[in-house]
Amino acid sequence: MMKYIQKLTIKLLIVLIVMAVWMLMIKPELYFLLAGLPLVVLGELTRLWAAGHLEKNDRLIVSGPYAYVKNPLYIGTFLIVTGFCVAGKAWYLLAFSMLIFFAYYVPYKKRKESENLRKRFGEEFDKYDKAIPDYLPVFKRYEGAAPEPWAFWRVRHNEEHITCFSVSCGITYVLLKYAAVLNPPTFSQVVERVWGK
Repeated sequence: MMKYIQKLTIKLLIVLIVMAVWMLMIKPELYFLLAGLPLVVLGELTRLWAAGHLEKNDRLIVSGPYAYVKNPLYIGTFLIVTGFCVAGKAWYLLAFSMLIFFAYYVPYKKRKESENLRKRFGEEFDKYDKAIPDYLPVFKRYEGAAPEPWAFWRVRHNEEHITCFSVSCGITYVLLKYAAVLNPPTFSQVVERVWGK
C-alpha cells in the first residue's frame, strides 16, 4: 500500500481528478457507447502488446509494436481517453484532454525520452528515430526489428495489469451507468447542489 502512496505524484493526482470529473459528467447513449468502447478496448490491447515488449532502459526496444511506431503506449492511452470521452459524451473533457496531450505531454515526452535514448543507445537510436515515426504507425516493419516475443512478465513488470484493471472498471462503470443501475449525480447536478441554482 505504501508503495502506491509514494507513487502519488501531481500528474497522477490530476489524472484522478479528471477521472472523477469524467464519472460525474458522462451521459452514455447507445450509439456513443458503440463508437467509444471499441476505441477503449483497442487502446488497452495496444498498451498490453507494447508493455509485453518493453524493458525500460535495458535495451532499445524495436520488437512488437515498436517495430512500427515509437510510442505505442501513448497511442493506446490516446485511444482509451478518446474512447471513454466519446462513450460518455464528455466533449469538454475530450477537448481538454487533447489540448493537454498535444500541447504539453507529446512535446515534453519527445524531448525527454529522445534525449535519454540518444544518450543510452547513440547511433542505434538515431537510426531507429529516423526510420520510425512517433505516433502514426508505418506498415513496413523496422528493418532492425528484434524477433523478441511478447512476455506476460514484462506486462506485470511495467504494471500494465493495473492499467488493464482500471480500464475494465471504467468500462463496467459506463455500462452500468448506461443501464441505469448506477445513477450518481451528473457534474451539473453536483455544481447546482453546491452553488445553488
